[in-house]
Amino acid sequence: MIRFIVFSISMAFSSCFAATNIWSPPILINGGQNSTNIIGPLAIDANSNALVGWIPGSNPGTTDSVYSSTLTAGDSVWVSPETIAMVSPPSFPAYPIMNITADNYQGAFWGNISLSPLEFTINSVGRPAGSTIWSPPVSLTVPNAVPAGGSAKIDQNRNLLAVLPLSSSFTPPFSIQAFTLPSPGTAWNTPIEVGQDGHSLPVVGVGLNNEQGVIVWKTDVPTYSFPTLRYSFLTSSFSSVDPISAPSGSVDTLNMFLDMSDSYQTTALFTSTDGSVQTVYFAQLGSSGTSWSGSTLLSNPSNNAQALSITSDGSGLYSVLWAEIDSLSNGYIFAANITKSGAVQNVYMISGPVAGATSVDPGSVIAVDYYGNQVAIWSFVAGGGSFVQVSSKSIDQVWSTPINLSTTGMTPSVVLSNQGTAVAVWIDSVSGNFFSSINSNIFDIMSPAFFIGKLTKNRFLNSTQYFLNMTWSPLPESSILSYKIKQNGHLIAEIPGTGPFEYGLYLPEKKVKEYTIQAIASNGNKSVPLPLKVEK
Repeated sequence: MIRFIVFSISMAFSSCFAATNIWSPPILINGGQNSTNIIGPLAIDANSNALVGWIPGSNPGTTDSVYSSTLTAGDSVWVSPETIAMVSPPSFPAYPIMNITADNYQGAFWGNISLSPLEFTINSVGRPAGSTIWSPPVSLTVPNAVPAGGSAKIDQNRNLLAVLPLSSSFTPPFSIQAFTLPSPGTAWNTPIEVGQDGHSLPVVGVGLNNEQGVIVWKTDVPTYSFPTLRYSFLTSSFSSVDPISAPSGSVDTLNMFLDMSDSYQTTALFTSTDGSVQTVYFAQLGSSGTSWSGSTLLSNPSNNAQALSITSDGSGLYSVLWAEIDSLSNGYIFAANITKSGAVQNVYMISGPVAGATSVDPGSVIAVDYYGNQVAIWSFVAGGGSFVQVSSKSIDQVWSTPINLSTTGMTPSVVLSNQGTAVAVWIDSVSGNFFSSINSNIFDIMSPAFFIGKLTKNRFLNSTQYFLNMTWSPLPESSILSYKIKQNGHLIAEIPGTGPFEYGLYLPEKKVKEYTIQAIASNGNKSVPLPLKVEK
């Protein structure tokens, strides 16, 4: 089966702090439909509207559907499930991915697998903000092939890049093929075979940002290695990159996650097995270079480890999440930051030890916002059951104590908007239904920078007046609704989020009162009031 991972792309700015750590009680998403463990990753836009997709459970031989639901910022109820597409037997759909661009254009991507005749079809649909109707699927069928794993990403310009290991019999060797759908998504380009893998566990990774992508796949033909290619949607062409150097002594790699910053630097997070121990490594590729850095070990080499998630704040600071289980079956969740120079910072054990841990759900995710605030979600399997936990960290604080969102949850996912809203989803392992929890103000938004006042004196025949001109640097966030200016705690002006980013008033005397500015986001979240600094 296919598993696709999507990461939202954001930028770094400055520090802020956690506003609250209160998550809502579980909210049913899918209306009580019978479900399976097939749920697409979440997506969120600049105004904190969320989107999720899934494939419900069904009896063999019946029609399957790809569903979606949206959550409008400020609401606590997901809309009734919407049918994106119906897939009639003998085909069945596989793992959708969802995406929302900053302007709330929604996109979905999934595959259909048919056993009779044997073929694989990839599909993409979209709908603009305010529309309730998905576009007809843009589809491409590959005959005599079924996928065995895969990875795909959609960028904010609505380009789609996927890498799929295909086989005619579910067994090796696999043909590693790249699929590209350039925006506006009217037709897929002809897929290109980039390599082959004769192993039973193909591994691929995709990084994509602003029309530039990087793909990595594993091959053991003729030797064990990680070939890499760059792809440009502007030129519809691939260019060669040196392979990632495999960790010394490794015999297999079980997963590969890539993330690309706004400067097009790519960081790969992956696991490698040496003997009976699985460990977590990372490597980095410069924005225009052709060589990866050497593989750097992240996890404890004595523990069995699992790479879970990587994402970037856009500036080149990466957030990573991984799990470890020691020889006594104690489970741990770790998070860290990796700089664009390859330095590892802020390594923190978020959770553990959890006794009797047998595994950690591979869908566990770390999310980061514009400013570098982070939220992580994971699911331990321990004591015969599974449970979902979440933790958060502002850029200048430590990770919070884990909170249980569900004691019977699995396959969790979380997204974080630049407005400080976090949305989590998971599957209930007892009922099979999908649930969600919302933290509408987990982080305050950033205060405007450089709130500066200049006082000038105007002399008249019989009097003197002073003019105070206040200016500030606007937040680079498109969803700021307004800036409120207060004098001694009383509102005196409210400037639109689009500007002008200055405000002036006359004073009868030179004495300046206390002035503050506060940013207001479209979802109602506010920044901490920033006092005016008067230049002398």
